[in-house]
Amino acid sequence: MGWLGGMTEMGAQQAPDLPPEATGSAPGRGRLAGRKILVVGAGAMGRSVAFVARRRGLEVTVATRTPRRLFDGLEAIDLAAAAAGVGSHDGIVIALAGPWTAAEGLAPDGLPPIVDLSSPGALPPILAMTLADRGSGYVGIDDLFSDGSASRPSTTARTLAS
Repeated sequence: MGWLGGMTEMGAQQAPDLPPEATGSAPGRGRLAGRKILVVGAGAMGRSVAFVARRRGLEVTVATRTPRRLFDGLEAIDLAAAAAGVGSHDGIVIALAGPWTAAEGLAPDGLPPIVDLSSPGALPPILAMTLADRGSGYVGIDDLFSDGSASRPSTTARTLAS
C-alpha cells in the first residue's frame, strides 16, 4: 500500500515523466519555490497537499495529532507546535477531521493566508469569522462553491459561528 493508504500515487503523480521545470518544482524555479507552507493534518488529503507542495518546491511542515515520519523522510510535528509557529509560514492548509483546538489562542493579526479544507472547518469559528470579515486570507471549503452573492467573504466562517 502506498502513502495514500491504498490510493498509491493517485493525482499527485499522474504525470511522473514531466520535467521539474514543467511543474515549477525545479530548485529555484517557479513562483512558489522556497516558500513555507504549514499543512495541518496528515490524513490522505493533508499528505496529498504536502506531497504536491514539496514537488512544487515549497518548504513543507506537516502537523498532526500523532507526530510521525511521513513520506520521503518528512517528519510531522504536533498540532500545538504548529499553532505556536504559524507566523513563520507563508501559508496554511488545514485538512483535519475535527477542530484544531490548539489554534484557539491565535490572534488574527499577522496570520498568513489560510485554506481550511476540513468539513466542518477546523479553524476556531471566531478566528475564521474575524479573518473572513477582514477579507484577509481565509477560505473555507464551502467558499469554493459560493455563488458570489453573499455579502461576507466567507460562507464557511458564518456557518461555523452560527
